[in-house]
Amino acid sequence: MKPWQLGNTSVRSGLRTRDALIALDQSGLAGGIRGRDGDVGFRRVLGEAGVVVLGEDKDASVGRKFRHALVRLGFIYPLLVDSNQQSLLGQPDVITPAGRRFIDAQSTEAIQESFLRAISGVGLSILSNENVDGGHFSPLRHVLRVLDSLLAIGLEPSLTRIEFAAFVQISDSRTDPRLIAADIGRFRSGRLKAISRKRYDTEALDRAVNSQEPFIRPATHLDYSDMNFRWLRGTGLFSQNSGALSIAPQKQRTATAIAATNLLHQSDLEYWEKLATGPSLPLDDMDLGSQVLNDLLLQARNRGIEVELELRSNPSFADLRNARHDLEARISEFDETAFGRGQLAHIEEISGYLSLMENGGKGHFSLANSEIRVPRGEAPAYLEWCIWRAFLAMNHLKNSPSAARRFRIDRDFRPLDHAPGGGADLVIEFDDLIIAVEATLLTSGRQEAAEGYPVRQHVHSVRRAQQPDDLRQVVGLFVAPQLNLNTILTFQRGEFIDPDTEEETRVAIVPLTVEQFHRVFLAATRDGVQDVEKLKDVLREILSARDDYKGAKSWLDLIAQRVQVAINNS
Repeated sequence: MKPWQLGNTSVRSGLRTRDALIALDQSGLAGGIRGRDGDVGFRRVLGEAGVVVLGEDKDASVGRKFRHALVRLGFIYPLLVDSNQQSLLGQPDVITPAGRRFIDAQSTEAIQESFLRAISGVGLSILSNENVDGGHFSPLRHVLRVLDSLLAIGLEPSLTRIEFAAFVQISDSRTDPRLIAADIGRFRSGRLKAISRKRYDTEALDRAVNSQEPFIRPATHLDYSDMNFRWLRGTGLFSQNSGALSIAPQKQRTATAIAATNLLHQSDLEYWEKLATGPSLPLDDMDLGSQVLNDLLLQARNRGIEVELELRSNPSFADLRNARHDLEARISEFDETAFGRGQLAHIEEISGYLSLMENGGKGHFSLANSEIRVPRGEAPAYLEWCIWRAFLAMNHLKNSPSAARRFRIDRDFRPLDHAPGGGADLVIEFDDLIIAVEATLLTSGRQEAAEGYPVRQHVHSVRRAQQPDDLRQVVGLFVAPQLNLNTILTFQRGEFIDPDTEEETRVAIVPLTVEQFHRVFLAATRDGVQDVEKLKDVLREILSARDDYKGAKSWLDLIAQRVQVAINNS
């Protein structure tokens, strides 16, 4: 069989579908995104909203792929063959009630639960791997049952990328998950004895690939597994420690309950109606909802979080859901704050990731007894993530770790996707300075075209949002593997016209290569000392001299000199 996909490799992050849905809703194009003109129009909307970076896409496939993902999840109505059924369901590509709730969800917890609800209702056809015929095969339940089966035979209930690609995503409900778990167990035993584990993994993947029809390249199988991992993590139900996917401990009760259910419907119309209105979850049961809430109360109290839960004597489903989301948010904020405080102990790991990002995320870095890599397709998110971690390690932030980032993270504090458009990637606040960080992997002439205006706009927006009594300077920090001279020139001038007031102003932006930021970061954390003033001094010195040097090349040379001075004085 062809390996199944929860989404598609053009929509690698499932939660990005919410950004696409919001963009569609605001565009007024809902119901009109089919055909050549519809594909082009939706692609343009996605680009303008910052959901995707528009490159060469002559057939506007990105619009079609996002539409397909939104249909699959039940967030917009599908196009049915039967016109009578269509009239009963709703107009194609119009936002469904489930899609509307996904848009309205605000907290991370509510967004993830909406996404989990959608994925729990996705059924694929075993024959076509599509859900256009309302299939009964549930990829989510399949994964949960394989993990349960691994635990039942005494194995670690987790799945590596190779195991997922070679055993799980090329199987379906026709295969007993206990047999799949046994195959994975034999694979693990052989791997422990293998002289070359890399070769062993490659051979296992090749065998899986060669057993399938039609033939799909091994690299594509791995692409599918990367994408499936990211979609599953978007539900909040899973963790991914050391690259392996497992059920998040705090979600075990919910996961077990979902695995015990089946995806049932009588007709295609019933299938699409359930997706469109929002599939049910075991959490909808009041008893299970109460048990999960009690689990969360215990987790909060074990962390020392004071909880005063005010519920009516006969709480409604909405009462339990809101209380659960509130507790999950408080626990997540507590854990993320602790994660931020602990980053100074992870300088070597952060440095390793930054070294990979100097080369666009390619290669690997050896750390203790493990290797760290940037997952395929996730380099933009990981660049923002490791810069965020670097600032946490330098410490002295006035805002919280969660307030400093605009990208989403999973339960293991890893990025689920890169920051959406419409604002800086990071906003780092200190007592005397605010840094609006923008990071990109673009290095060609497109760098200035894609980043020149947005970066200036975002820095200006941060400055404009300050309270009247907040006199802190706002500085933009632009980080890329390489700096294009046109980009340097644009930021050296810093000229910007407010689109609302048409007032001319000048913004302060310092461009650094990833390597330069990396070296200043190491200087600011040398020997376990948190000296963020080194970075601040570099930024201020570069800005104070930007008018003393004519031309981008001269200012670029000055930037290199100031970075070197900071390193030498550390």
